[in-house]
Amino acid sequence: MKKNKKKLGIISVIIIIFIGLIVAGVKLHNQPTTSAKKIYRTVKLQQQEPLTLMGKITASKTQVLQNPAGKVQQVEVQNGQTVTQGQEILTTYSDSAHQAVTSQQQEINKLQRDLNSGNSQVKQLQQQLAASDSSDDGYSDLKQQLTQAQNTVSDTQAELTSANQKLQQLNTKVNGRLTAPYGGVIDLSYSATGTPQVKLQAADLQATGQVSEYSYSKLSPGTQIDVTAVATKEKTTTKVTYLAKTAAADSTKNEAKYQFTAAVSGNFMDGQTIKIAVSQNGIRIPVSAIYHNHVFVVDQDKITDVVAVSGSRQDGYLITDNNDLKGRKIITNPDAKLKQGSKVTADD
Repeated sequence: MKKNKKKLGIISVIIIIFIGLIVAGVKLHNQPTTSAKKIYRTVKLQQQEPLTLMGKITASKTQVLQNPAGKVQQVEVQNGQTVTQGQEILTTYSDSAHQAVTSQQQEINKLQRDLNSGNSQVKQLQQQLAASDSSDDGYSDLKQQLTQAQNTVSDTQAELTSANQKLQQLNTKVNGRLTAPYGGVIDLSYSATGTPQVKLQAADLQATGQVSEYSYSKLSPGTQIDVTAVATKEKTTTKVTYLAKTAAADSTKNEAKYQFTAAVSGNFMDGQTIKIAVSQNGIRIPVSAIYHNHVFVVDQDKITDVVAVSGSRQDGYLITDNNDLKGRKIITNPDAKLKQGSKVTADD
C-alpha cells in the first residue's frame, strides 16, 4: 500500500513538472521579441577607373620613296639601316635623259651661233649708221634695220637663257640621286625585275590606338595618357597629338572607331602591343547609395556628414566632380532613419 502511494507521488511530481514546463514555454512564446538591428553596408569612394585601350607602337611617319627616272646604278644603303635627312640612298642613270641633254645642247649651240651672228649684224649696222648723215637718203632705212637686228638679238638671248635653264634640269635627270627626306630606318626590298624599292620609316615612334564612338568624348588632342608595353612593361606618360574625326576602315555597323596617336620616347619598338590608360575625372557613387540626392558619410559607426550630390549617371553609378568625397566611406543602403549624428551598425 505504501509502495503504491510512493509511486503515485512520484508520478504526480513528474506531471506537475511537465505542466510547468508547458506553461513556461507558452509564456515565453507569447512574450514580444525585440526587432534585430539593421546592418548598413558601406563602400569607400574612389575616382573613376581609367579608360583602358589597346594599341600598337608604330613609326610616326612611313613613306614609299619614288626612284628617280632611269636605271638604278648603285644602292648605298642596306635593309634596316638608319639614315639621316639628306643621306644618299641610291643613284640612277637615264639614257633617255642623256639623249635629251645632247639634243638640248645642240639647240643651245644653234642659238649661240644665231646670237653671235645677230651681234655681228648689229655692230655692222651701228658702224654704217655712224658713218652716215641723218640727211642721207638711206639713213632712215638703216636705222630701222638696226632696230630690227637689236630686237632679234634680244629675242635670241632670251631663248638661249631659257634653253640653258632647261639643260640644267635635264642634267639632273641623267644621273639621279634618291636621298632621305627625313631621318629614319630603311625598309629595302626588290621587285620581280630586280628594281630596288625603298620604304622609309621615321625614327620617331608613336602610340597608335582606336577609341569607340561611345568613349570618343573622353579623348582630345592634349589629353594625357599612360602607355605600357605588354611584353616588356616599359612605361611612359605622353599626350594625344592627333584624334581622327572620320571613322576608321574597320568600324562596324554598330560601333564606329576613331584612330588617335601620341608621340612616345623610351625603350619601345615598332610593332609592340601596348596598353593605353586614360585617367578619368570624377568620383563614382553607386546609385543605391543615394537617398533623396544625398549620401551619408560614415566614420566609426556614426554618420558624420550628409552630402548633396549631383552629376551624370553611367552604368548604375553617379559620376560627380565633388573630389572631397574621394576616399570617404558612405552607406550604400540608406533609409529614412539616417541623419547626421546617427549611430549605425556597419558591415565593416
